[in-house]
Amino acid sequence: MNIGGLVGALVPVFFVLALGFFAGKRNAFDADQAAGLSKLAVSYALPASLFVGMTTIPKDLLLQQGRLVLALILSHAGLFLVAWACLRLAKTLSGTAAIIYALMLSTSATPVFGLAVLQPLLGPTSAGAVGLVALAINLTVPPAVILLEMDAASKRQQILSNSTKNLTASLGAIPIQADAVLKRQKILSNSIKNLAASPTVTLLEMEPESKQHQVASSGAKQNPILSGIKAGLQSPLLWAPILGIAIVLAGYHLPKILASSFELIGSATSGVAVFAVGLVLAAHPLSLSRAVLIGTLGRITVQSAVLFSLLHLLHVVSPFARETLVCCSFPLATVVVLFAARYKSSEAESASMLLFSTLALAVTVPIMLWLSR
Repeated sequence: MNIGGLVGALVPVFFVLALGFFAGKRNAFDADQAAGLSKLAVSYALPASLFVGMTTIPKDLLLQQGRLVLALILSHAGLFLVAWACLRLAKTLSGTAAIIYALMLSTSATPVFGLAVLQPLLGPTSAGAVGLVALAINLTVPPAVILLEMDAASKRQQILSNSTKNLTASLGAIPIQADAVLKRQKILSNSIKNLAASPTVTLLEMEPESKQHQVASSGAKQNPILSGIKAGLQSPLLWAPILGIAIVLAGYHLPKILASSFELIGSATSGVAVFAVGLVLAAHPLSLSRAVLIGTLGRITVQSAVLFSLLHLLHVVSPFARETLVCCSFPLATVVVLFAARYKSSEAESASMLLFSTLALAVTVPIMLWLSR
């Protein structure tokens, strides 16, 4: 293993990551600007790079990757479902937290770090490997979105039910209050004012509750299954590799000028994506807990072990196998941090695991390269 090449690949990554982190701490970028950089990298630059990378794979070689693709799907979507089924049994990780942690175990930041780390070490074949892993990741996210939306809908329904009970209790209190006022009418000179005030106060208290019911009802109308499928189908990270594969299988060669155009925007992927991760890390507090340490260790070991086993069980022989193994030891996907913030669960923990698993690149990459040599 070339130590000089490894250092040369990782040092620029950590430099840009630190640059983004300090820029975030100095508030050089607000939340909208940080989101814009992430969108540029993930929705435009990376899909363009993956598309071109897939079109450079020879057709005969691509047709031989069926077993590898199956192993990747099982080690991503399959691992997610198994991990979620197991984690939801734990009392401390029920509901949304179980989904977040399962997604953390089964998806990596390959779209962010893949090209930056692998290309200097393993050459041009890394683009094809990153494309296949990105395809597997984007087949895993839709089921996660479906489960998250179903869990959120269940919580909204529970809030609606509790609000309805409170509303019923409030309405039931009005006759009692009115009866008490009527009794006091005989001995208090201002009974009429009190009688008028009681229902008024009750109705004023009911107004925000009714608004809350409307919000909950409108949220409950969203179909979680359709939301998950829509999130997956709209992702350029899903369609870019698929279109590249389709072009190769059709025997069409991408014109050089068109390939150069995609390569130009794709060249921004590594720097912008890693810088945006630094901004994300700066926006969240650091948490050093038992769950964070176990989660970080699980992220960098479990999926790699699962894929390693599947590659041997399925007798996969592919020039991309080594790269995909390294990819599975990468930090957790940034989408996990975004989902944690959106669904208000494990926010500090997911951001901290992203930081520690990113720092672990200095250890995991050489280990995986050695194990897969």
